[in-house]
Amino acid sequence: MSSHPFNDDPGAAALRERIEQWRRAEPVLRGQRERDIRNADTQASVAWFDGVFRALGPDTSRRDLGLVEQQRLFAKLRRQ
Repeated sequence: MSSHPFNDDPGAAALRERIEQWRRAEPVLRGQRERDIRNADTQASVAWFDGVFRALGPDTSRRDLGLVEQQRLFAKLRRQ
């Protein structure tokens, strides 16, 4: 009986073991993700990100600034 070439390859054995590790870890990681989502404090996260965006520059809390700037650039391109 001939052996399969991958049966003797230590790299293939390590790869099979790594795949098995991820197969066992997947349900644990999925459960942790679901708990993290369920326990997330969305209001605190929004407030934190708002603070970060404000620190980045001028009034980034205005939601229309990007659209206004985009329309200005489009108008400039049309004139060219």
